[in-house]
Amino acid sequence: MLVLYKPELEDLGFRQMMLVDEDTMSYNHAWGGTIPWPREQWADWYEAWVVHPEGKRYYRYLKDGDGRFVGEIAWHHDDGTGHDIADVIIHAPYRGKGYGGEALELLCAAAKENGVAALYDDIAIDNPAIRLFLRHGFVEESRTEEKIWLRKVLRQGQGESGTKQSPVKEIEILGANRFETFTVTREGSRAIVVRDGRILLSHERNTGWYLVPGGGLESGETPADCCVREVEEETGEVVRPLHQFLTLYEYYEEYRYVSYYFVCESIGRGRMRLTEAENRRGLEPQWLPLDEALELFSRHQDYAAESEEKRGSYLREYTALQEYLRLG
Repeated sequence: MLVLYKPELEDLGFRQMMLVDEDTMSYNHAWGGTIPWPREQWADWYEAWVVHPEGKRYYRYLKDGDGRFVGEIAWHHDDGTGHDIADVIIHAPYRGKGYGGEALELLCAAAKENGVAALYDDIAIDNPAIRLFLRHGFVEESRTEEKIWLRKVLRQGQGESGTKQSPVKEIEILGANRFETFTVTREGSRAIVVRDGRILLSHERNTGWYLVPGGGLESGETPADCCVREVEEETGEVVRPLHQFLTLYEYYEEYRYVSYYFVCESIGRGRMRLTEAENRRGLEPQWLPLDEALELFSRHQDYAAESEEKRGSYLREYTALQEYLRLG
């Protein structure tokens, strides 16, 4: 079991040793690898990071059960992006012991305790640590050919500046076939669009399915942008997201599906752009009375023998509509 330790100035030799060790810093190859850190830089760094962090920085060593330094955790506020950036380093000789996940959980708990709303990290696209972050609740924010941005929300109902916003509820749906740990995360956005007591749904003529319109995030896309794009592609409606009210996590087999639900208003008509698969299924927009849609999705368990996918999808939509109606 790891414990946190606030280092003294004279303890910084351990950090210096890690930063110049090629095996320890191999994860940092995309940013230059090892980092020279001469002793004359220690005092100013220590003053800023440990003595007077001013709510913008946090730094601690990690100690194992025998009292040995095995790594470090830190976060800092980046003024350029407005994000609070996570940092975890495990000294190479102590890797393979599960310390990375434990350290990440300690970092998230410390950041939350210090008022951080969300932690971010940018990781080289070929870094296996991406899987570690995903296993511990981070989700993909965006990616380029070189790196991936990950995010974990720590405090709901707050923006990253600490300003109070509309609360976003989190709900989990645990599939009976879920594995002990998930290894793949897929994110998407969905839109609740209600007009004159009717809700906009995507209807598949050839299967009979109804779904709340939405779909998966594309590279570099925000959840709100995804919501706008997907609704127009599936239904032809151009919508404006008013606010996100729900993040829904579903766990099936090795997958974790993350759905961001937005309340939206329709502001015009655009152009449907269906995929080949959607054309085969006969996808079309339909406006159903809200109470009829709720009753339709409430029968999710009726489809358990027919299709686990349909049962799970209808349970997801039913859960989201219940939450929407609860908020009024």
